[in-house]
Amino acid sequence: LTKGRFNPNVSLIVGHNADEGLFITSPGTRNSSFLTTLVGEAFPNFSHNLTDYIFNDLYPPVYNGSYDYRSPVWRADLLFSEAYFTCSTNALTRALPNQTYPYIFSVFPALHSMDSSYVWYDGSSSAVGNTTIAYILQDYILTFIKSGIPSSTIGPPFQPWSVSGSVLNVDTSDVAEMKDPTENERCRFWQRAPY
Repeated sequence: LTKGRFNPNVSLIVGHNADEGLFITSPGTRNSSFLTTLVGEAFPNFSHNLTDYIFNDLYPPVYNGSYDYRSPVWRADLLFSEAYFTCSTNALTRALPNQTYPYIFSVFPALHSMDSSYVWYDGSSSAVGNTTIAYILQDYILTFIKSGIPSSTIGPPFQPWSVSGSVLNVDTSDVAEMKDPTENERCRFWQRAPY
């Protein structure tokens, strides 16, 4: 993607869930050395300097609210979310800035693939807590398939991602644009594929 080796004449609708990495985050990550072990197993080619950079600069053990986490487990969740999922959606939006429609599925608990029950909702799933949200999400996807532009008669306009970096946040209480939380230096790091 960074080298432009893709078809630039496509539009995409891309989404990720707010807590993608939590389902693979062990409770043992409360211990920093355990998190170091997990990252070492996930990325065995990382040098010691690279691992230090990840743990001290990108995801430092600071839980006072100045970072996007307030505990060791949420630190691990963010690290794995960004490494495996969310920074990839950001890479696609950056590659096709005015042709990509990104959304974040934030309906609690917003774990990996929890948006699937909303996308495929047929009136019978107990996993869907808000049917209006399901119908809005389905509208966006179906109209995108038909016309290349997502829209909904019951939801707000769905704007393409641009350099300003807004995404559509799909939550239980609201569907609204927000600043793209993956537009950050951590994602630039993962997108450079240092592994």
